[in-house]
Amino acid sequence: MKPLCFETGLYLHAPLELQHVFKRIAFILLMIAVPCSNVSAKGVEDVLSKIKATVALWEIVDYTVANIDIDQLSKNSDTRSLTRKLYSGNKYQIIAIGDRNFTDVDLTVYKKVNGSWVNVGKDVDTSNVAIVELDCSYSTEYKFEVKAYSFAAGSGTGYYGLAILFK
Repeated sequence: MKPLCFETGLYLHAPLELQHVFKRIAFILLMIAVPCSNVSAKGVEDVLSKIKATVALWEIVDYTVANIDIDQLSKNSDTRSLTRKLYSGNKYQIIAIGDRNFTDVDLTVYKKVNGSWVNVGKDVDTSNVAIVELDCSYSTEYKFEVKAYSFAAGSGTGYYGLAILFK
């Protein structure tokens, strides 16, 4: 059991099954705090600061970056995908983060099975952060699809970051 340390100096010792809950809470608190710390960040800079903060958080619990992708979505072309091989024996956190122009970003993960894409994970909550956790049982190609579900009033285009982390 590994302690999670927050900047307040509070140490939490939790069973493994509760660590995911604590990580998710810490991640949400971090996403709330990041925009307040850099009010002038826009577009790509906004996404980069959120990705950097996200990676730093997950590195605390021994995850390593496998891939980071930043792209733009609009109402006219509201879905982007990235394909990458993931390896057996690893646990993955797939995280999509939208800039301030998004009110909702969705993430769907597909695994290639016998030449077809099979849905293996989906985060469709109503926020501009989406997280899917995967345990790879065997090495194969995966497709990560990010969808701009909704934009803030007056926005129709925004940047998102997709981070793939493993341990």
